[in-house]
Amino acid sequence: MEHFKASLFDCKSGGYIIISRQAMLYLLKSIKIDSPFNLYVHMLANANYNDKEYPNGNKSLRGELDITTDELGNELHVPHTSIYRMVKELEKNKVVVKKNDRFHPYFLLTMYEEHCGYRVRPEERAAAQAKVSLTEEDFETFFSFYYHIMEIPPKDKEKARREWSRLSMDDRDEALCNIITYHNASNGQKYMKHAYSYLREKSFKM
Repeated sequence: MEHFKASLFDCKSGGYIIISRQAMLYLLKSIKIDSPFNLYVHMLANANYNDKEYPNGNKSLRGELDITTDELGNELHVPHTSIYRMVKELEKNKVVVKKNDRFHPYFLLTMYEEHCGYRVRPEERAAAQAKVSLTEEDFETFFSFYYHIMEIPPKDKEKARREWSRLSMDDRDEALCNIITYHNASNGQKYMKHAYSYLREKSFKM
């Protein structure tokens, strides 16, 4: 499965093209789902690109696809034996994980951030299975320092953690380095942003 190695998704040598999700989905209609890679591109294009909450209170996160294997086969008009074989191959390559810990079975696309243009340190990939990754250590440093400077009670740590994981490494460095600058620029404001909003709105961009 050479397709899932970094070379295919690496934009450094060949560049990249930005098209809308709708255009991507339109193009995918003409592609036959006859290989694990074609299936993965379809799943990548259809996965959640934002966290969302359903009317009944259930939640679904970015990088997840709320569909079962059977439903996926029906939607793509692919025989169930073929769809199961391709999904197994994706699981073997660790780009897809089937989950069943919520209201409905779903797929987690483990490389969603990297394959959607976010840069991640190679050493973080190697440490992904460790108890505490470099990303986690960096986030804890950011989160504690942010609230130390802002002098407001910490809030929405898990939301902030998700926003942190979506940032490029340059943005993470900038977010940490500009906390004091942001605090000084916001001096006198009635309400200070919490870390989640600071990261989501990229208020560290000065």
